[in-house]
Amino acid sequence: MRIPSWLFIVGVIVFVIGTALCSGVSYLAARQAAIDLGESGIELVSFTDFLRAQPTPLLPTATPYSLPTVTPRPGATLAPTTSPPTATVDVLAAYEWNDPRRFNILLMGIDQRRGETGTFRTDTMMIISVDPVRKTVGMLSIPRDLWVQIPGYQPSRINTANDIGDRDGYPGGGPALAARTVTENLGIDVDKYIRVNFDVFTTVVDLVAPSGVEVCPTQAIDDPTYPDAGYGFIHVSFPAGCQTLDATHLLQYARTRHTQDPTLTAPRASRK
Repeated sequence: MRIPSWLFIVGVIVFVIGTALCSGVSYLAARQAAIDLGESGIELVSFTDFLRAQPTPLLPTATPYSLPTVTPRPGATLAPTTSPPTATVDVLAAYEWNDPRRFNILLMGIDQRRGETGTFRTDTMMIISVDPVRKTVGMLSIPRDLWVQIPGYQPSRINTANDIGDRDGYPGGGPALAARTVTENLGIDVDKYIRVNFDVFTTVVDLVAPSGVEVCPTQAIDDPTYPDAGYGFIHVSFPAGCQTLDATHLLQYARTRHTQDPTLTAPRASRK
């Protein structure tokens, strides 16, 4: 069967026009999708820019240090020395984060004193949600006495999940059971966890805020029965108003539950 030349030419023209129309529609659709994603906070880059943005291996850097302070014995003297220059350490300088996905961290604080061993409940539970695209962080504090279903166990307070998981050898330990408990009861996926005790708390404060942290209590705090490291009591107090606290006093401020207003004082029986 022979096709007339004019019909062949018409077919070619129709094919070219159809291809151009499809290309134009595809371009407009892709452009609009990129605009919508950009307005929602997701940034699209070219493949070349993507390759350029990939992290390069970080070389180890020397950690600056300062010489220890020497106290002479009575009657002794020290030869004059020249103090080395003070270096400022940026603890986050060697870290980069290039994953645009939001992630959630379960932060848990346990009542573990120095030298103690065993399993512990979580006196503090918080969800830290980080959005790398918008560069925002959200925080949700979970009441430690929240009554929930512990997966595989009887219902109990949510702060017991870590203790049960460590006690019974749950896969992943107490943090894994605590994270699963949060997910199944609150519908929040947990990607990472951080578990700290009293020593870790003071160490982190000394590292990131060596000059102290400002707090501004609206009520004066006076606690004559603050629990010390030996299961005894000491007297701690903080006046109302803004003040800068070092790591030790900041831990006391975080743990005390007594104010000079009796209506704001927690029962002593609930303290460990």
